[in-house]
Amino acid sequence: MVGGIMDITPGTVIKEDIIFVETSIDEVFAREGLDSAPFREPLCKEHHRDHLKASCVGVSFYRMPFLEVSEKNFNLVRNAVETMFDSYLQVLSRRKDESFSDADREAMFAMRKRWLEKQFFWDPFTSTGLAPYEVWSLQDLPPEVRF
Repeated sequence: MVGGIMDITPGTVIKEDIIFVETSIDEVFAREGLDSAPFREPLCKEHHRDHLKASCVGVSFYRMPFLEVSEKNFNLVRNAVETMFDSYLQVLSRRKDESFSDADREAMFAMRKRWLEKQFFWDPFTSTGLAPYEVWSLQDLPPEVRF
């Protein structure tokens, strides 16, 4: 199977940037004749959206057709992941010379705290021991970007 989720949990939300990333992912799915909405829906549930303050622009691959291994599914997941990273890097590149306030920086640190709480208290792989600490501890650490 191919499984996983991808989304953005921004410290500072700039609607234009969120829409850009969301549209990029939608286009990947549209090229394959799929609506991204059912794959995005799990990310927009209360805990993910409200506690993490996630953007709900990514997708979950924990549903059909991704639970079957096929070249088509693998390629779609690969294209979606590459598109997510590329679009996010484009946002960073566009914003790199802008100034950020102390409130923006504090929002980033608050996001990192929420992310860590999520890992310890409700992620099924980390909170139940399904994956060893050595596997998930660094993998799920959110990136730290400073300007």
